[in-house]
Amino acid sequence: MPTRDESGRSRHEDEVKSLNAQISFLDEEIAVLRRRLADSPRQVRMLEDRLRGHWLVSECLVVGDAKPYIGMLVATDPEAFTLWKADHGKPETAGIADLHDDPALRAEIQAAIDDVNKAVSHAEAIKKFVILGEEFTETGGQLTPTLKVRRYVITEQYAAQIAGLYEDAS
Repeated sequence: MPTRDESGRSRHEDEVKSLNAQISFLDEEIAVLRRRLADSPRQVRMLEDRLRGHWLVSECLVVGDAKPYIGMLVATDPEAFTLWKADHGKPETAGIADLHDDPALRAEIQAAIDDVNKAVSHAEAIKKFVILGEEFTETGGQLTPTLKVRRYVITEQYAAQIAGLYEDAS
């Protein structure tokens, strides 16, 4: 039987209220960190630059502004992808659009993301990613003539994939 204090409340009720207050505080702290990441171009660039350093990644884009966690769009390098297919016994004729959900390819990119996440806090870490079926190009409008990523174009063109990253988020 739970113990009660002088006012007749259960000690467990007080513990639950205390835990709820702590959870609320932590949720607010995590939200602040996410806002700080979204507002920090340097932090976003650092995440993207570190992932772009992986031999299989051509371009990537951090997403997650006003979302419950950070996500990433990943475009593979066509030449590196050809080598990866040969190393993993994949059909020579298969394109990235055919294999973007391949478990071995996802594991390779996940390992690279895990390495990137070592440089940031848990709240700022990349939680989910999508391997795109095509590369970012200047003719596709995703890159400028100086090969800088056009974020607004990419977020519009890949809005469905970005939404898919957050489908099961509460």
